[in-house]
Amino acid sequence: MGTLLRTLALGLAFTATVSGCGNGVDDTDIDSLPIVTEDDKADTTGSQLTWVRPSSFPVYCFAYPCATKQVAEVNGGESRLIYKYDWRALKLSSTELATAEANHFNMMLRGRYNTVKVSGQAMTVLQISRASMKVSTGSDDNPEKDGFYLTKEAPCAKQPCALVQAQLVNKSAAPELWNSIDLSRLGLSTSAQQALTSEMQDKTGKVYVSQATTPAGGKQISQAYRDLKAAALK
Repeated sequence: MGTLLRTLALGLAFTATVSGCGNGVDDTDIDSLPIVTEDDKADTTGSQLTWVRPSSFPVYCFAYPCATKQVAEVNGGESRLIYKYDWRALKLSSTELATAEANHFNMMLRGRYNTVKVSGQAMTVLQISRASMKVSTGSDDNPEKDGFYLTKEAPCAKQPCALVQAQLVNKSAAPELWNSIDLSRLGLSTSAQQALTSEMQDKTGKVYVSQATTPAGGKQISQAYRDLKAAALK
């Protein structure tokens, strides 16, 4: 996913001094950072809450300290190299944490950037406040082109009503009202599609989706994301 991220990773890697990754000493223990909060008044990072899509593309290390992850800020944001994730705000068990680390590229993550010193160098940490896992393994989104939305129940004063309300994340644009949604690309069973649609209509907003434009100009859901701890769709 993403020519931009590949260029970013390789460009930074090859401009580093070629001395091998090796082992270094962390000057800042990530666990010593304040746990991230979504309360802007209580925030200590000075960074905006941002939704990102991690890449599965490997980050090559040529000189310690090295980034280990790549993320793209959805809906037109920047691409970043990340030294480590900080999952503490999600209160995951050790097993859940290991699974999250192994599957981070299948998620949509929300959090704030922070900085730690590693061998005297400033490295970027993503402190995660929310994590949502993708629904379909048979469809891929494109963070550089797709629109990413939070879906919820559409306001309705008079019939006919929109099916869902969709709000672009990382943006301050007005919500969109969608009269229909095309979930066919996700390859879900009929019952799973119905369950997902119902969750998309939740008042509080439980499901995030990416929307792609088809060659014919139509709109299609390219991926859906549900809370990391949500039960599987049936």
